[in-house]
Amino acid sequence: FQKDTMPVVDILKEVATLTCMSVFDIPANRPIPQVWEDTKIALNTVIANDVMAQNWKLLEAISAQDTERYTALCSPDMMTMMDDDQQQQVCDPKEFLKTQELLSSEEDPQWNCISNAELQFVSGTKVIVSYDRMFGGSTFRETRVWSHTMDGWKMVHFFRSPPLENMDDQADI
Repeated sequence: FQKDTMPVVDILKEVATLTCMSVFDIPANRPIPQVWEDTKIALNTVIANDVMAQNWKLLEAISAQDTERYTALCSPDMMTMMDDDQQQQVCDPKEFLKTQELLSSEEDPQWNCISNAELQFVSGTKVIVSYDRMFGGSTFRETRVWSHTMDGWKMVHFFRSPPLENMDDQADI
């Protein structure tokens, strides 16, 4: 281990200082449950960075109304909607983006005003991302479920709450 592996680890640590790569040092001379907890924290950090990077790319694609990039970040199952007869129909990606994602026909440059982001790790391959997104003076809570596939992280579910200001008004009733 010391002769074969440690030189590689040392090189990776050096490269990590020059790039956005992460190298975690997890002492193994402790009880296995402690080592496993530190390993999960390290893995979840990497997963969180990957998922948030994909989420950001998705928001950029929405803002640019880039259907091709948006579709590439979504599971094919995302492009379905219920028709009037409550039958699930495959939706044109351009139509889906327009009707389900855009907050207006002219996306505002403020689309990226994101706050209160939260990640929930469902498993090593499923993560829920929720955040408040401000648009045109209103704040919406958006939730996206990401699943890791053979093609990387794909969004598999999306939900947007009514404007949070409206929810506050209803709470006062």
